[in-house]
Amino acid sequence: MIGIPGSEMIGKTMEQLFPAEFAAKITADDWAVVSGGKALKLDEDLNGRNYTTLKFPIFQGGKNLLAGYTIDITERVQAEDELNRSKEALEVANLTLQTALTREKLLSHTDALTGINNRRFLFELAEREFDIARRYRHPLSVMMFDIDHFKGVNDTFGHAVGDQILQHVTQIACTELRSADVIGRYGGEEFVIMLPVTDAQQVYPVAERIRAGVAALRVPTPKGDAAVTISIGISETILKPQDESVENV
Repeated sequence: MIGIPGSEMIGKTMEQLFPAEFAAKITADDWAVVSGGKALKLDEDLNGRNYTTLKFPIFQGGKNLLAGYTIDITERVQAEDELNRSKEALEVANLTLQTALTREKLLSHTDALTGINNRRFLFELAEREFDIARRYRHPLSVMMFDIDHFKGVNDTFGHAVGDQILQHVTQIACTELRSADVIGRYGGEEFVIMLPVTDAQQVYPVAERIRAGVAALRVPTPKGDAAVTISIGISETILKPQDESVENV
């Protein structure tokens, strides 16, 4: 620890061998062991090295004495630090990978323009909802709507405005839905909404609010406000046990 032979340490005080603050700590620890009669294990740092020390009392000839040993554990500490750094780096890399995978999964399920389910994932969700409805014999309603004469909107105002309208229409529809409802973009300007445990009569006012909301939509453009209407169809089904898939229904 201090770089001198043990023979030269004999008869010297702690203050003569160690820095003052470290010497005071050693002395305090020694007296705590002798006076308390209990062993003490501690980790110490000195001159850039790491040590672990065990001190214990010895009772001999009516005297309380002190014995102990110190082991240089610098290499072990460095190895543990390196292992911890590697572990932390691995955890960061794993978190980054999981985040990327989650993002990729979300992107694979999401329509890039509107942010709702894309056609492929819509059918996956539809299979699940149809299976639940079939199993529990619950009604399931499906609403499909498209924007009327949407090609004319693109031709008149441009595709950028058309994209804005698709986004606004999606937002209007989503505000009228419950958390259990499923909405997806079926095609260019076609949308599908599935409403579990809901019959057609219950769906009608939802559809009407969506229709009215879209009818009131105005998108300002240099050529004037762009406005659209939508056409909505509603279907209700109570699935029979033999119905096996969305396609069959």
